[in-house]
Amino acid sequence: MKPDTQIKTFLIPETIWMNGYNGLPQLPPLSVPASDALAIERRAYKKVNYHNEKHRYTLCCERIQSIVLELSYESGVLNPPIVISSCNTEKENNPSTMAYFGIMSLLNRWMRKFISKKDLSKLYARTSFVFFPPQDIVHQVETFDFLNEHSELNKLFSKVAKESNTSKKACQKTFQVRQNIFKAAAGNKSGVVDVLEFL
Repeated sequence: MKPDTQIKTFLIPETIWMNGYNGLPQLPPLSVPASDALAIERRAYKKVNYHNEKHRYTLCCERIQSIVLELSYESGVLNPPIVISSCNTEKENNPSTMAYFGIMSLLNRWMRKFISKKDLSKLYARTSFVFFPPQDIVHQVETFDFLNEHSELNKLFSKVAKESNTSKKACQKTFQVRQNIFKAAAGNKSGVVDVLEFL
């Protein structure tokens, strides 16, 4: 990953997610490419056709992100995004893209190691994806709340800090920012889309 990257996280109102935006009728609702991507994910989970659909899945995610960017250029349609940046290095304890990618790359393996099969089966499996439909947000909130209270979470932060050349505090702050994003989305009945930008 380049050192000068940022993640812009947009909260998308449910009505825009499901129905699109009248001011940009050429854009499909986000629900259309998201539905295609989720169907590919389900087939991948069942090990059906995923190898042949990897490129299509990437295109779906890119389409979701491009729609969100176009919406963001329209005044008053979306709130300003929440930004996690790698350029903000004056304080090592700030949330950072290094901490974010480190946490997400280790999270699923960490969960399988430290969480019982019974509890793991209740958690939202799409924690590290780039888009989250409005109807799934409550499950993401429940998952982050559960993880936040887990006694072994500090071990994840320590491991990420060591492997991604960042601080444990930055990992904790980054996790907290993500948790707060999903809580805000749940409160507003919004979907969530992450857009990665290289500066």
